[in-house]
Amino acid sequence: MTAASTSAPSNVSGPSDPSGHDAPGRAVPRWPLALVLAVLLVGAVIAGNGKSSATNGINAKRASAEGTPRDAAAIAGTGASSSAWYCPGPPPSPLLANASERLSVSNLEAKPVDVAVTVFGKKGLLTHSSLRAAARASTRIDPGKGVAENNAIIVEPFASRVAVEATSTGPNTFASAPCATQPSPVWNFASGTTVRGAEDWIVIFNPFGDDAVVDMSFFTNAGLERPSALQGMTIPRRSRIAIPVHDTERRQPFVATSITARTGRVVAQQTVLFGPETGFTGQTRSLGAIVAGNQWVFASGVTLPGVSRVIGISNPSDLDAQVDVQVAPMSNIVIEPITIAVPRQSAVNVQLGGCDAHSPPSCVRVPPNLAYSVVVRATHNVPVVAEDLTTSTSGRFRGAVAAMGGEAPSRTWVFARSRLTPEVRSQLDLLSTAGATVHADVSFVAGGKEVAPADLQHIVVRAGVPLTIALDTRPELNGIDAGVIVRADRPVFVERTILRLTGVSRGMGIPER
Repeated sequence: MTAASTSAPSNVSGPSDPSGHDAPGRAVPRWPLALVLAVLLVGAVIAGNGKSSATNGINAKRASAEGTPRDAAAIAGTGASSSAWYCPGPPPSPLLANASERLSVSNLEAKPVDVAVTVFGKKGLLTHSSLRAAARASTRIDPGKGVAENNAIIVEPFASRVAVEATSTGPNTFASAPCATQPSPVWNFASGTTVRGAEDWIVIFNPFGDDAVVDMSFFTNAGLERPSALQGMTIPRRSRIAIPVHDTERRQPFVATSITARTGRVVAQQTVLFGPETGFTGQTRSLGAIVAGNQWVFASGVTLPGVSRVIGISNPSDLDAQVDVQVAPMSNIVIEPITIAVPRQSAVNVQLGGCDAHSPPSCVRVPPNLAYSVVVRATHNVPVVAEDLTTSTSGRFRGAVAAMGGEAPSRTWVFARSRLTPEVRSQLDLLSTAGATVHADVSFVAGGKEVAPADLQHIVVRAGVPLTIALDTRPELNGIDAGVIVRADRPVFVERTILRLTGVSRGMGIPER
């Protein structure tokens, strides 16, 4: 890796098309670590014994009032001596028969870090191993065929500044998302679907020593659904369960999922798979939201032929909500926000662009070939959850991607990886929503170094105007998959997109709290 030139920042621009169209360490046994892990597991059991019951909306308000973590995944402060990353793993679907799962462990520390890796199956602990993650470098974990596909994995670095991301790749599929750091009694997903040929899976992982008992609810076109088989459902200790939502909620254009634990805490992840009957193939993967929020930010987007984007807005509380959906274009065009009622325990879909007679009632008229950002705001102080689903059936990319919006900005964002060669494009999108200009620094962590290119330091991010940074053309990376750190002088939102011919990954980074 070499230092960047100080010439004009040719790789910094307005947002480009994230849909691909032509528009703007080897593991070695370390037995002392096993003993440490055992002690930590005992502590986890004690922590998991606490009971949690309340409605979804009440839990969200309590989280805000009591300072409970609001992020499903976050980097701990520098004072933390260790962290745990919970990876629920992909569902056991035949559509993923030829896909492989890989974990990327990005060590941002200036020293090597010991990492414990534990695999949990249906009946508890399967294997335990350890590895040493090199300083300021990324280490790859290949669980092996049949391991990640059927089991959950805990990655426990004995340092705080380490990020873990799970990536699934196959002949016609690609998805990548951070593992979770925060088990919770509440999980919400706002943008699933069970149309013909699509599979909607929820994987629930209980990493603790006591069984968890959960209720699952679905908000669909048909209204609120509470299948009896999914009420009071036991998630056995130290195991995971994959729920095929498509078997319960059949042929639904959109499905929002709400999970509330009567006892215990769990980690939940959604995977939507599109088979040939849908007209394309692809995979989405997203961690749920552990709290509802008054604001959800989507830093990038573009309206193009063959691309459909819908934002699902879920209201899991017992009070009616109202939201404004504001699309901010990268031009002088003015797009009026729309205001939508979201009744209690329900969900609505908002389509962005392509509004015609067949569109849902809530459709924002965004002109074609226009780059933009989106902010969803709750106006009556009843928090909601917002997640988008984008599908593409033309251009260089055919597939799908789902991403939870950003609920809170941060001064520091981390990504465990920067690219996945061969990609069509890899990029960052920065957005300031606080009405103030932000100055940001971007650095790459790989090969034992943290490189801060001169043209990516003190970048100016104007209020309300997304800024795109291309990663795949950076000379410092030169084919290297590096960790990425974005530091700003004010809180900002940062999103990463990796586009391949077989799929796309897009989502907010991991904030440091």
